[in-house]
Amino acid sequence: MSVFIPSSSENITEIPTPTLRVDPHTTVYTGDTLTLTCDLQISLTGWRFRWYKVSQQLNPLTEYKDTNTLSITVSDTGTAEYQCVALRGDYVSHYSAPVKITVRERPKPTVKVQPAERVFIRERVTLTCDIESGGDWSYEWFKNNDPLSEAQWRKNYEISNVDGSHEGDYTCKGRRSTEPHYSEISAAVRLTVSDVAVAVGSAVMEDSAVLSVVVVNSSDVAVVKKPTLRVYPHTTVYTGDTLTLTCDLQSSLAGWKFTWFKVSQQLECLRELGPNTLSITASDSGTTEYQCQAFRGSYDSYPSNRVKITVREKPKPTQRVDPHTTVKTTVRERPKATVKVQPAERVFIRERVTLTCDIESGGVWNYEWFKNNDPLSEAQWRKNYEISDVDGSHEGDYTCKGRRSTEPRYSEISAAVRLTVSGDYTCKGRRSTEPRYSEISAAVRLTVSERPKATVKVQPAERVFIRERVTLTCDIESGGVWNYEWFKNNDPLSEAQWRKNYEISNADGSHEGDYTCKGRRSTEPSYSEISAAVRLTVSERPKATVKVQPAERVFIRERVTLTCDIESGGVWNYEWFKNNDPLSEAQWRKNYEISNADGSHEGDYTCKGRRSTEPSYSEISAAVRLTVSDDPVTQLSGVTYCEILKNVNQHSKERPKATVKVQPAERVFIRQRVTLTCDIESGGVWSYEWFKNNDPLSEAQWRKNYEISNADGSHEGDYTCKGRRSTEPRYSEISAAVRLTVSERPKATVKVQPAERVFIRQRVTLTCDIESGGVWNYEWFKNNDPLSEAQWRKNYEISNADGSHEGDYTCKGRRSTEPRYSEISAAVRLTVSERPKATVKVQPAERVFIRQRVTLTCDIESGGVWNYEWFKNNDPLSEAQWRKNYEISNADGSHEGDYTCKGRRSTEPRFSEISAAVRLTVSEKPTPTRRVYPHTTVKTTVRVTANGKPVNVSGLVCVSD
Repeated sequence: MSVFIPSSSENITEIPTPTLRVDPHTTVYTGDTLTLTCDLQISLTGWRFRWYKVSQQLNPLTEYKDTNTLSITVSDTGTAEYQCVALRGDYVSHYSAPVKITVRERPKPTVKVQPAERVFIRERVTLTCDIESGGDWSYEWFKNNDPLSEAQWRKNYEISNVDGSHEGDYTCKGRRSTEPHYSEISAAVRLTVSDVAVAVGSAVMEDSAVLSVVVVNSSDVAVVKKPTLRVYPHTTVYTGDTLTLTCDLQSSLAGWKFTWFKVSQQLECLRELGPNTLSITASDSGTTEYQCQAFRGSYDSYPSNRVKITVREKPKPTQRVDPHTTVKTTVRERPKATVKVQPAERVFIRERVTLTCDIESGGVWNYEWFKNNDPLSEAQWRKNYEISDVDGSHEGDYTCKGRRSTEPRYSEISAAVRLTVSGDYTCKGRRSTEPRYSEISAAVRLTVSERPKATVKVQPAERVFIRERVTLTCDIESGGVWNYEWFKNNDPLSEAQWRKNYEISNADGSHEGDYTCKGRRSTEPSYSEISAAVRLTVSERPKATVKVQPAERVFIRERVTLTCDIESGGVWNYEWFKNNDPLSEAQWRKNYEISNADGSHEGDYTCKGRRSTEPSYSEISAAVRLTVSDDPVTQLSGVTYCEILKNVNQHSKERPKATVKVQPAERVFIRQRVTLTCDIESGGVWSYEWFKNNDPLSEAQWRKNYEISNADGSHEGDYTCKGRRSTEPRYSEISAAVRLTVSERPKATVKVQPAERVFIRQRVTLTCDIESGGVWNYEWFKNNDPLSEAQWRKNYEISNADGSHEGDYTCKGRRSTEPRYSEISAAVRLTVSERPKATVKVQPAERVFIRQRVTLTCDIESGGVWNYEWFKNNDPLSEAQWRKNYEISNADGSHEGDYTCKGRRSTEPRFSEISAAVRLTVSEKPTPTRRVYPHTTVKTTVRVTANGKPVNVSGLVCVSD
């Protein structure tokens, strides 16, 4: 057996193993504060404690310290294990069993504003507090960090007639009765209210573009350019093609909605007050004009330019036969696209889903995807569309088709596949060889269902008492036949496995803990979600105590009050007993009063409580013996009258008064040292009794000073004291109650605008926000070192970020009034990186000849999905916008110039660096020149031979054919 020897004077014993306890729960949310207690059940004192966080190895959180508690505020989500160990001199305990703590992200609310964050006087404005996790919430609203009483507890705050008094920064958060009890507070949204527009006019600029001029006030003029209508992919299409119309509005105001018109003899409204894009499928051949217009409240733009769209019938194959020739003509069907879904068309939330656009003919294709017949931008041109974490928004009908540059240039669109989630997905393929694109796929509707939820139910209640019978039931909402797995504090509970009900016939402290369960079976869904944890608390029944005033030993004719005090509080009826027999004259009353005590009242008094709610009865109290003696005058026979009178006066004078004094104050902060002193006005030697919330405070008894070295919430309460001694007066009056309040120090938070990940040369503002408000001076730290250039300022601004600004930033507040300083904030890591670089690549070369085909490609080093902007000689190149490749099929001199590009997208980084310029040069092909070497005039010599011998011939004429 392993032993340790504390000292030569102490007995040998086994190495102790501490127990680690967590308060309040092992499953918490970001921002919660936990108290870890390292309990060592051993009579020896002088132990010191150390805490560890368990990963691949033990990471010490603290050095050895005298207290066995550690408070931690959790910030990072996930599951972590903690252990503790105790040290006494050279002797070390075993490590405690590890305890798992699971930290979940608090739901984040968002303030949304309709119609926009910048509005005009007398407009109607609706602010909505949207919490990402869903569920039932009550909503708290704040304006400029002050509670907004007229909006409390409502999801939507409506302002029917806005004016300047409504300007400000609005935030919200949620509260509810179930965990998590509250959400994060939202980011602030600033509502700006401008004077109402007093005029709407128009102006014609040099380029003849009509402008709407909304005069907001004398210093604020909002100029709205007439919207531009763009068509993708072309204005000349074939029946069955799908077009996307975009209404571009250049305006500094937000909140515009768009109405679409089809122009014939009169305007026909296609869609009213919607987004700025419209998808249409061409059906009837002919030419049609379209127009759009923007509206915002009572303000509207001029109508856009009209755009003509020409729809042609798709060419049909024609068979021509020569009368003298037999010709076999083959008309081929377009390749068919098919959407395939893995693992299935019906999936569960958080599963990974892959949709594949499969084209039967093979070959190289680009793929177009559609969901509910609308283009699915995040999937375009890819064969596989992957959803890594599926949710209800992915439901719908998915289709696809292929496109390419060779015949057949596109495939048939696929049949729709329905994924059981809301939304319809389709796709198609595209490529550079024929067929250049496929038909669009049939829509696939992806249906995503929640796994069945398991719930732990407890009878009679989650808080029970020792020796009670308890039944825990695992209830799964979908019904059906299940096997049940049970867990206690995240560990399998072997004695309950596979049973729906787990019964505890005789509960005790070992049964306390967090219980969860889940179901398993052989059919889909083969397992349920694990239930939320239910904490079972097993406690002693409330204890009753009999208290006697003025004392348990009284004199004849004194008034005596016996009080039945039950530690848990609440409403009770009281049963009294004297010498174990019911005391009828006292029944159901908290206080039993004896107005004129005599010998018949002597005896042992007990009591207990009863009520209709759990716990329905308390433990019976310990017996208190009431002794009634002759009065002081009777006891003083044989003494002089003056001595009798002196004794009576001493007995009847007022008792000394006790007072509780608190240092440093009655309101303190967590982790402060507090000293409570019981001061008795008469002086002399006393022993002191302390009470907290009227219950004896065992750890303070008989001491004048009660010291709390490290205050926390458990120390809050009403403190009283009184004195006792062996000489008269034997006890003092009880003191007036002093309430001790322990609160968190105000918390500092570092907020970063625009984001914690920024790019070189961006402007960054870090703000130190202290939740309690008030006037503060601010201290800033970077990587735990003071940041001198930011000291005492609320905002630290970096005008031109670079790599030297990267690091972990923290802050805290200081001031001259209490609380004099705040908690230091959690660290916020600022990352500064280069924006992705765009590069223009040219095929076949940057110098080409007239009538050559040229392809310019915008390549962005970081990869990912981008939309591409093209520029020629620094002007936007409209015919190339949003495409990765810009193709010139027949180059001529008009194409010469400097080409640049950059990328844009909806996720960070939202745009790339603009590329370096690439100069495209277009020239005529050179004309070949015939040259003769060495001369154009030559002398010809003809040698004639006969029988191998030279012959001299005169007058020979050479003729060249």
